[in-house]
Amino acid sequence: MKQFFLFLLLFAAPFAASSQTQTEKQLTPREFAKVQTMELVNYYKLDAAMQEKIMAINMNCAVKTEALKADVQMAQASPNAISEGIAYNEDLRNSSIEKLLTEKQLDTYKVFRENSVYSKSKSPEKK
Repeated sequence: MKQFFLFLLLFAAPFAASSQTQTEKQLTPREFAKVQTMELVNYYKLDAAMQEKIMAINMNCAVKTEALKADVQMAQASPNAISEGIAYNEDLRNSSIEKLLTEKQLDTYKVFRENSVYSKSKSPEKK
């Protein structure tokens, strides 16, 4: 009986971990915007006013991303159009955020983006 439970545990564990990973990756663009905002706010210890500005930029990006993903005609016309639109949208978001940061923060922003848990290459938008 113990062997059966051990076997069951060993067999089910990878599926449970996989399920958790998939859930984490299935953030909506708006949820993702909130997570990105909080990561940036915590990293730079930004005040409430700055947090509000960053959140507005990230939410604007999220709304545009959702619109791109919902555009069935664009997807049918050009399969790469949506991913190109999302990449362009992310570039606009980053340039908008860069305009808000101080010189000292700008010096580390590129490194922050590359090392972020929610970097471009890991974002749910890049599936």
